[in-house]
Amino acid sequence: LGFSRGSASAMGTNGAGGDSDAKMASKIYDRSIRLWGKDSQQRIISAKVLVVGLRSLSAEICKNLVLAGIKHVSVADDTVVAPEDVGAHLFLREEHVGKSTRADATLPGLRELNAIDNTGIVVVKEDGLLTEDGLKGFQVVILTEGSRDRAAKTSALCRKLNIAFFYAQTHGLFGSFFLDLGETFQYTAEKKADPDDKKQEDTTMSSETTSYVPFSEAMAAPWGAINSKKVRVSPVFYALEVVYAARERLGRLPTEEDLVPLQEAKEGLTTEKGAKAGVFDDDLIQMVAAQAECELSAVCSIVGGLVSDQAIKAVSLREKPLRNYMVYDGRDGSGCVYFLSHDFTQ
Repeated sequence: LGFSRGSASAMGTNGAGGDSDAKMASKIYDRSIRLWGKDSQQRIISAKVLVVGLRSLSAEICKNLVLAGIKHVSVADDTVVAPEDVGAHLFLREEHVGKSTRADATLPGLRELNAIDNTGIVVVKEDGLLTEDGLKGFQVVILTEGSRDRAAKTSALCRKLNIAFFYAQTHGLFGSFFLDLGETFQYTAEKKADPDDKKQEDTTMSSETTSYVPFSEAMAAPWGAINSKKVRVSPVFYALEVVYAARERLGRLPTEEDLVPLQEAKEGLTTEKGAKAGVFDDDLIQMVAAQAECELSAVCSIVGGLVSDQAIKAVSLREKPLRNYMVYDGRDGSGCVYFLSHDFTQ
């Protein structure tokens, strides 16, 4: 992300200590301000972000957002900490097991990252949260747990309320995330006056516009365009789709022992999506299913960094965000980005 680790504060803090806080903020965010300007950094600081689900991936996302300077981060996860939550998590400890919710146990660690002004880093209850009234006031919603049906409903609400929506997951060595920044997203980017002149260093600021599709539309897109456009698609994309389709059938993530649901999911996708013969790697599907509930700290750190980077672009309105779906393969550290729509492109 390019942010220095340290305590954060509002750039425009008023009242007692306001001048010293403002000076400290300018020092802390000096590199960010020089990178994309004071106005963009102020947008980052004043943004309001909701993160739902507080396992290892979302802990990494929250850490990055707070260190970037976002003062208002609401976290929601009513699940009581279990032993398996502790291993890869930045903030959970053995003493939290069976006693605290993931959100409550994560909060103190997040607040330590912004010791000057952390009152906006809070826990919110999940009950009634993913509703129109519950989401009002947020600029970004990041969902890291739950089915695609839940993601589709949340995405639709976010689009109605003009809220940037993210849906991110990791499964052992593998991960994926989707983002919808609305029908029209305007941002500012640096451009060379003469793109053909490789030696030219002078740049100008240009206002650009891009567009996104809702989660439900992206997931419903047929795969026929992949074949017709000869888009190179990572085999991890197909393996994850099988695992996610099996989850919709089972009501939970599959394991490597769920051979029948995985086979049925694969056959269903072949029919529904028009998948080309031979795109599914059965060994890889088994590998992803075996790791479906596993979290590895290194993969969570990488995918979490990518998600938070895109969230920062969404609130700062600087530089082009990716469109609109990414899969990550931790076996070789590769990532592929696709624009999932009825015109599937890479």
